[in-house]
Formats: sequence, structure tokens, C-alpha cells
Amino acid sequence: MHASNLAYTPLDSTQVTVSNPGDIRFWTRNFGVSEERLRAAVVLVGSLSSDVRAELRRKRLISETLKTLRVFVFYPSINHRNWWVLLPGAAQETFASEGAAVQFALERARDLRGSGRAVEVVQEKITGTWMRVVG
Repeated sequence: MHASNLAYTPLDSTQVTVSNPGDIRFWTRNFGVSEERLRAAVVLVGSLSSDVRAELRRKRLISETLKTLRVFVFYPSINHRNWWVLLPGAAQETFASEGAAVQFALERARDLRGSGRAVEVVQEKITGTWMRVVG
């Protein structure tokens, strides 16, 4: 087998080195992050691979909990006359009018804001684009 077909592994797998392009490729693939995020983690916690892994997991968890919750108001499809609202967690409600659907979505958004996360209501338009609903 040709040497270029062999999988690359760093000489010391306990240390994340960002000075060698081969090591950078290995660690970015191993951790599933960009080179920029890898370098930032190494600067923050040092080069010990377990510390870098823990920092990247912590950042991933923080970014997941800070994501904006969205409540979607969908325009009726060709085959249906009802508006429908999709809530976080995949719960759905249908409504006979746009006004009722938007009002319901805004009420649920107010309830969800109590969770400490940002909540946004977006409404589909006839053109298929999305518009933020302010209420």
C-alpha cells in the first residue's frame, strides 16, 4: 500500500499541536470542528487533547442552549385551507384563519420565553419566503 493512503495519526495523541498541517487535519476531523475553533480552544485551555475535547464539548453545549427557539406559522398548501403552527418539539396546531394562527403563535412564544431562551415567530408568505412576526 502506498504511504499516502495510510491514515495519518500524530506522534503524540495526548497533545494537540497546531503547528503541523497533518496534525491540524487529524484533530479537526477527530473533533469535528474548524481549524479556527481548534486553535481557539488550544489557546484557551492548552494543548492537552482531553482538555481541548472538553472545551469543545462545553462550547457545543453552550451554543445548543443559546439557540433561538422558533415558532413557525405556515401558509395553507394548495390541497388544504388551514393555516398551521409548528411549535418547538414538533407539536402542530391548525387554524381556519391567518389571524388566529398568528395570535396562537405569539401567545406560545410568550410562554416559551419563560424558559430563558430567545423565541422568534416566523410566518411563511405566499411566495414561500419567511417574515418575522413582531407582536
